[in-house]
Amino acid sequence: MSAYDYSISVASLEFFDHPAKKHCHHDEAEAHCIEVIERLGIPPTDKLAKAVKFHDYTSLVTRCFPMATLDQVKCCLDFSLFLWSFDDRVDTVEGEHYKKPEEQQKLVNKILQASKDETKWTDEYVNNVELDPHERYICHIMQYFSRICPNKSIVKEFISRIEEYLNNVILGSINWVLGGKETLEEYKKRRIYEGGVTTHFPLIELVYLQGESKEETEEIIEIENASNRVIAFVNDILSFYKEIVIAKSPNSYLKILMDQQGLTLEEATNHCLHQIEEDLKYVRKMLKEKERFHPNQRKYIEGLYNFTMELCYWQCLSNRYRHPQSPYVELRKYVEQFEC
Repeated sequence: MSAYDYSISVASLEFFDHPAKKHCHHDEAEAHCIEVIERLGIPPTDKLAKAVKFHDYTSLVTRCFPMATLDQVKCCLDFSLFLWSFDDRVDTVEGEHYKKPEEQQKLVNKILQASKDETKWTDEYVNNVELDPHERYICHIMQYFSRICPNKSIVKEFISRIEEYLNNVILGSINWVLGGKETLEEYKKRRIYEGGVTTHFPLIELVYLQGESKEETEEIIEIENASNRVIAFVNDILSFYKEIVIAKSPNSYLKILMDQQGLTLEEATNHCLHQIEEDLKYVRKMLKEKERFHPNQRKYIEGLYNFTMELCYWQCLSNRYRHPQSPYVELRKYVEQFEC
């Protein structure tokens, strides 16, 4: 049975009935990010500006960071669009570096070098048309982030998280070229970083903790991991048509369960739904016990939970993962926009 033959309901996901309200900074931030991607020539420039509106990436950021200032919304949105556009450049059929890990590595090296070198966080580098567009983009983001975040330890963590993400994208591409040889446990370990969720942890500190650091403990790390798994499994379900049916990627929890454990798509989906439910139970339990954490940790846990829930809401409502031939009946209709 092909994916086209399935009619699976994922209505048990609690993220479908939660329309967004328009944020006070929505329009200004959206205009800002479209100007930036057009000025820097972020590929595919002609489609990306339209995608910002069609998928409503701006509402993704304003949902996840509802109390953010205009500068914070702009910075978070710029970075979100950096991740989405980079992912489409290396991980989709239309992308110029699709299934080309050697070319991806060259691009990643340029981005990492620019992200770590403060001397490049200037208008001179951002406006240098001889540089790769995503190299210029990360210079712009680091220039902006370092300006609005006075805490250098958070800036350092942000750079480290970006490096983790990019290196694991390359590992995913290599796994793809090799025909999907990773075990389930190997995939789960890499997926923690490859989804880009961990790159947002410093942004949570910036917005929810007002630039103050949290104290990283084993419990905080486990809450982060559980939240990350919720987002990853929701994404692996919703992106099945886009990533597996169209792009033929082996990098999916569902695909590995089907190939290595002989599950049907419906059985694999139910397995993921159960894991999502269990991880949400754990995170909510930690929220109820938040008084035993110190104040910054409590703010961080609350911010991380809101980020997790709102990102999942957005994924379920966005057109990015909708298609008339999706195996999931709830994803077969496009939505015009979020409720304002």
